[in-house]
Amino acid sequence: MEKPLAHEGGPGRPDLLIVAPSDPSRSRKLAARMVDLGVFFPFELPYRLPERLPADLSGFRFIVIPADKAAADRARLEAFARQGGGVLRMEDADWESESLIERIPTQGGLRLGSAAMAARMEAAPDQRVLDATLRWSMAYERPEWHDVLRYNIECLAEAFELTGDRAILDQAGRLAHKALATGAPPPASCDHVACTYAMLHYMALAQEPTLLGVCRSVVDDYLRLAPRYRGVLSNFLRRDSNGIARAEIAFQACPALARLARHTKEQRYADTAVEQILLLDGELSDAATGLWFLGRGAGGRTPLLWGRGCAFSLRGVVDTLAELDAARADRAGLLAILKRMADALRKLQGPDGDWRQIMNEPQSRPESSATAWTVAALAKASRLGWLGPEFRPCIEQGWRAVKRRVWDGLATRICGGVTASMDPEYYRSRPFLAPSYGHFALLAAIEVARLSQRPAAPSAP
Repeated sequence: MEKPLAHEGGPGRPDLLIVAPSDPSRSRKLAARMVDLGVFFPFELPYRLPERLPADLSGFRFIVIPADKAAADRARLEAFARQGGGVLRMEDADWESESLIERIPTQGGLRLGSAAMAARMEAAPDQRVLDATLRWSMAYERPEWHDVLRYNIECLAEAFELTGDRAILDQAGRLAHKALATGAPPPASCDHVACTYAMLHYMALAQEPTLLGVCRSVVDDYLRLAPRYRGVLSNFLRRDSNGIARAEIAFQACPALARLARHTKEQRYADTAVEQILLLDGELSDAATGLWFLGRGAGGRTPLLWGRGCAFSLRGVVDTLAELDAARADRAGLLAILKRMADALRKLQGPDGDWRQIMNEPQSRPESSATAWTVAALAKASRLGWLGPEFRPCIEQGWRAVKRRVWDGLATRICGGVTASMDPEYYRSRPFLAPSYGHFALLAAIEVARLSQRPAAPSAP
């Protein structure tokens, strides 16, 4: 049994104490939301809020506590308040609405942040983070064909390969067949194609060749229906009737095309995957950094290097390369793009290990999906021998930053989805989501674990 974390004294300890509500799910989501805002606080076991008031309240200035638990400790709380402490008694509805965030006073010197607590989260064993994030993917049940379905099936398939646990693969199968039972929808976006990338992986692991026909049909329909912008496949069929080049194609469509080519032995799919990445590189590449902007259309190119867009562009190139026949001569062009992007991202990593909402603006907010996917892509490329050992410190520092943003498997500090806007402030001010499934962090955990199982490669050519 793990020992409770010691209650810290001195300046490293925050002034805020939060006592957990009775509902474990609500407690976890609330705690993750607090971490999302940079609030750290004492907790008993890893990722657990204290169940009751500790014996010693000295040093605390503010206590948040469920109303029923406050009633049971009324005398101590009244004494705490008489000594100048603040007490916020929370009803169930308050926890549910997360109104706690707005009701905690942050003025007047109340110290919420704690570097020591953040360091403890960074130091969490890798296996604990992997297990916690995997638990949420194992619980995912929604059958809609969209990117989150792809992420969860993909993570489950990758986790099975790492662990050999058949229950994980069985859950991937249940999720895939639940989606298939709804009927493969006519492709409305490259998100549908992305689902085939994960389903083909499950198909190979579970030896279910009947899935190949469905996946091929989805891809063929998309290639037939999608408008193009100067040769680049469009992302959303309904919205982009005149075509727009968007970086998502490299991440959502190209790996699926390359994987389908491998399973069908029809190289036309791989040819399209390579063609699309090279076209996107010509349309979206930033001359200063070598990274990709998010999109380009009739109105011009998007103005900023959005963090997650840069991360999934690299990941798309890495995943596509991993599926291509090793004998293809055109792999060299993709490998050059990969190395250029990887070098740029290594230089743009923040001193805290995070990458930013706007990649080349150091003052921009840290964004955890950009960090997690960059770590996953760099770790996979390093494992496959495409990057040298000079990337190991970057990956390790980024992985510590990922762990700092995960609470009991829930991912925090994730930017909501974006459109190809021409307004720079749209990207800078885009709101972050409430904590949710940690598939971003799970994929990073899997790739870091795989990388740790092999020695550092010699410097890549």
